[in-house]
Amino acid sequence: MSARARTNETPQPGGRPTVLYGGEASWFGSLGGQIRAASEHEFYSIDVDLRSSWMAPSWSAMAPLLSREMIRVRSVWIAGMLTGPLVNQRTDRLMDFLRGCRREHGLRTIVIPRAAHIRRGSSLGPHIRKFAAEGTGAVPRVAVGIRAVDLGADRGHLDQLRAIRRLAEEWDLDVALDLTGSVPRDWEAEAAIMRLLPRLALVRITPVADDGPYRTPIVGRSIAARSVAILADQGYTGPISVAAPAHPLRSLVAAARPGQLEKLARDAVLDQYDRQRRTTHHWETAKRLTPPEVI
Repeated sequence: MSARARTNETPQPGGRPTVLYGGEASWFGSLGGQIRAASEHEFYSIDVDLRSSWMAPSWSAMAPLLSREMIRVRSVWIAGMLTGPLVNQRTDRLMDFLRGCRREHGLRTIVIPRAAHIRRGSSLGPHIRKFAAEGTGAVPRVAVGIRAVDLGADRGHLDQLRAIRRLAEEWDLDVALDLTGSVPRDWEAEAAIMRLLPRLALVRITPVADDGPYRTPIVGRSIAARSVAILADQGYTGPISVAAPAHPLRSLVAAARPGQLEKLARDAVLDQYDRQRRTTHHWETAKRLTPPEVI
C-alpha cells in the first residue's frame, strides 16, 4: 500500500502528522549545518529542498553525517530540468544522492515541479522514472509540487488546484503543496487544502511561531496557521515540513540559534492537532450523552 493510501485516504482525526525539518541546500549542495540543527532540536526526519541548488549534496559526505545524527531524509524537492555546464556530472550526483537516501535513510517522496514551471534544459524526468523502477523494497512516491506563490490570488487558483489533483489521480501521482514565500494575501487556505485531498502527501509551510528574531509577515503566519488548522480538522496525518523564512535578519542570527524557529513551529503544529483532537473527543462525548431530540 502506498504512503498516500496509508496516511490520507483513511483520515485519523485523533492522529498527528510527522513534522519534518525543512532544509534547503546551498547553491553547491551544502546541507550539513541544517542536518546538525535538525538533530539538535530533536527532528528525526528532514525535507530537503534542492530546487535552487546548482549541485546536489555529495552522498559520500552526507551519508556518515546522516547516520551519526540519526536523521532520515523523508522527502526531496528537485528541479525539473538542469541547465548550464557539467549537466551529466550534476545529474549523476543528484541520482547518487537520491539512491543513497532511498537505500539507507527512508526516502518516501520525490517532488517534481508541475510542467508549467519546467524550464528548458536537460530533463530529469527519464532519470526519475528509471530510479523509481530500480531495486526492490519501498519505492518512493513521485509528487507534483505546487508553489502557492506561483498561482493567482483570485479564485482561479482553486480551479488550477482541482485540475492538478485530477491529473495526479490520472497518473497515480501525489501532490505536495509549498506555502512558503510571499503567498498572495487572498490565498484561500482552507479551500485549497480541500481541493487537493486526498492526494496531498506533503505540505511545506513557513513556521507559525511568533517570538524571537524571526518574525514573519502576518499574512504568511495566518496562511500557515489556517492551513494547519484545516489539515488537523480533516484528519491529515501525513508529513508537514516547517522551513524557516529566508530573509537577511535570519542570516545574522542563524549561527547562534539554528533550528530554533523550526522547533517552535513544530510545537505549534502539534499543539493545533492536540486541540483538534480534544475538540473532537468532547463533541463525540456530548453526542453520546445528549438525547437525539436535543441535538
